[in-house]
Amino acid sequence: MDSIPLYEAARRHLIALWIAKVRLLNAAQARFPTSHPTFKALQRVCHNDATCRIRYLADNSACMWADRFGDELFRKEVDGVRLPAATHWFYGISDLLPRERVTLDRTKRFTASDVECLETMGKQARKFIDSVKQLPFVPAKELKREEHMFERYYAKAK
Repeated sequence: MDSIPLYEAARRHLIALWIAKVRLLNAAQARFPTSHPTFKALQRVCHNDATCRIRYLADNSACMWADRFGDELFRKEVDGVRLPAATHWFYGISDLLPRERVTLDRTKRFTASDVECLETMGKQARKFIDSVKQLPFVPAKELKREEHMFERYYAKAK
């Protein structure tokens, strides 16, 4: 039963990661046309990347924990959001993400604040990955593979 705080931490790190991804992708859309290799590299690290698979592993872990100890453990309020079941902890978070308008400034160069968005996203991804490592029922081999994939695509984006 003491694993619930681990799931709460992983959820918080996931939300912080998704917020960082939104900001980075908005910066990329503002600076680069969609056909530019830099935009493609940044999009690859923001959409359908390894952290999406790691999110699935976290969700699967929560479902397995709920199957073993009961779904009612996951029916609670976390950071002001009412979560009705284990399946809502890592999915359905889009309402919590910022909705920022993208102003195009196609300079094909990142500013210092844009580079900071990339760095922040990398830090948040690593925090999320580390928090998922702490969860029960997460296959270490799969997680390690996805972590390696994230680092590879992140290095390309940098």
